[in-house]
This record gives sequence, structure tokens and C-alpha cells, in this order.
Amino acid sequence: AGPFYACLRVTRQQAQVGRGGGGRDSSLLQSVAVSLHTPLELHSLLPFTVHWRLLATREEAAPPPTRLTLFGSKGRLARLASRSSSKDLLQRTTSVLSASSAGASREPSARSSGAHSAKSRRAGGLTFDTVASGKVDAFGVALCHEAPPGQDWQLVLSTDEHEESPPFMIHHGRSDDAAGARLPDSVELQPADGASAPGPLTLLVDNALHVGGFRTLRLYAPFWLVNRTGLPLLFREVVR
Repeated sequence: AGPFYACLRVTRQQAQVGRGGGGRDSSLLQSVAVSLHTPLELHSLLPFTVHWRLLATREEAAPPPTRLTLFGSKGRLARLASRSSSKDLLQRTTSVLSASSAGASREPSARSSGAHSAKSRRAGGLTFDTVASGKVDAFGVALCHEAPPGQDWQLVLSTDEHEESPPFMIHHGRSDDAAGARLPDSVELQPADGASAPGPLTLLVDNALHVGGFRTLRLYAPFWLVNRTGLPLLFREVVR
């Protein structure tokens, strides 16, 4: 089994203690809430199964499973810890999580196969290795904990009737400068040999980066034709 990643989201919470008003003193209690999130969530808004394969850049020395990459709303989580008390809490939280990760054992994930993990490619001078693979059922959700937040990600999609798409970038994690780069919002799949698919399939991709460093990808189609007439209907798409 490979590394198991989780993104941490840290938020400050304040609660007022005391009645206040009337000249009475009131004080604020400050606490830090830490929530864990899956680095990558794939949501399908399509009526068929989509197969996926995730590639990540090689770190030339992959981070050990016990290492936690912390992100906040503007980069590393350490930037959010502006007070010493918050820093101490974050350090204690990281130590507990690291110790738990070191002692935990995981069953091999069905998403990560040996055949897929052997695949790698080079792009832009970087080496991308397949770190996870699986499928998203119709209107389903797939969670990927194998995605390293500190690396770049590329995604490959296919269906039972269409071949794998070319890898396309979905996450910049190696540098903050690339964080604002435009990411693809669609991908085209070609029909597989011998398949009954009438032609290429274009899937639209809604890619959202959340506070905490985790991503949500939604695969969808812009238009739906729902036939409730009880009769077979023919339609044709006209592109101008």
C-alpha cells in the first residue's frame, strides 16, 4: 500500500463569554478547529460509469506515509498560525496524526493496481507516475487519498465505450506561482475500437480548490434530453 494523504483545514472559532452590555465585562474564548479532508474527490453527474487514472509528479524521493503536507487558504498552513498558542496546538495535532499514521496499517486499495502504478510519463521536464486508479459509478463519488497535495496532478478518463483521454492537468502543487494557472474545463474521449459509440465524447470538468488544499472535480454534461413521450425520438447536434 502507498502513502495515505489527508488535507488539514484550520479555522479559528470565537465564543463570547459573559452577558455583556450594561458596563459588564465580557471576554472571548478562542479555539482552533482542525478538520481532515480527502485530497481529491471525483463526482460524476453522468448516467454511466467513468474510469479514471491519477498521475502525480515524482518527488525524486517520495514523502513517507507519515509526512503531512499542510495547506491553508493562502498556501502552507503554517502561515495561518500567527499566534504561538495556535502554533503549539498545530504542532501537537501534527505529532498525534503522524504517530497514528506510522502505526496504522492499510489494506491494498482497489483503486491502486500494480499494473497502473508501473505507468509513467514525462511532461514539461517532469516525470508523472500513476498513483491511483478506479471508477466512478453513475451519479457516484470516488475518493482518492493517494493524491500527494504537494505535487502536480494529471487525470486520465475513459468509459466502457471510449478510450483513455490524454492526461490533463488538474492540480498545481509544486509551486505557489502555478496555483493561478488556468486548468482545463473539458476533455474529449475517442471511441474505442469495436465500440458502439457514435463518435467522440466531450465531458465538462468543474474543478474547485477549497480552503485546506483539497480539490473537488465534477464531471458533467451541459445539456440533458429527457424523453417522457413514450416514443423513440431522433436528435441531431448542429455545431456552428
